[in-house]
Amino acid sequence: MRKLTLLSLLVVMLFGVTGFAASEITAEKAKEIALSKVGGGTIVEFKLDYEHDKQVYEMEVRHNGREYEIDVDAATGDIVKYEIDD
Repeated sequence: MRKLTLLSLLVVMLFGVTGFAASEITAEKAKEIALSKVGGGTIVEFKLDYEHDKQVYEMEVRHNGREYEIDVDAATGDIVKYEIDD
């Protein structure tokens, strides 16, 4: 019983320390997420970068005369930055 408990604890610690994620977002998926948020447009800048110890896809999108700055978390697909410049 003690070995099973130690093994369970080891597994939990291993996945917690390595930052195990269910999926990683591809560049194409990140672009789809950003364009969906804006409602269309053209991606004029795109790069993979680090923000606050997280990998994010940074994008600038132009749509209907506006520029949008959008960052998408590369691990989760969450939008972590959304700014509109007129």
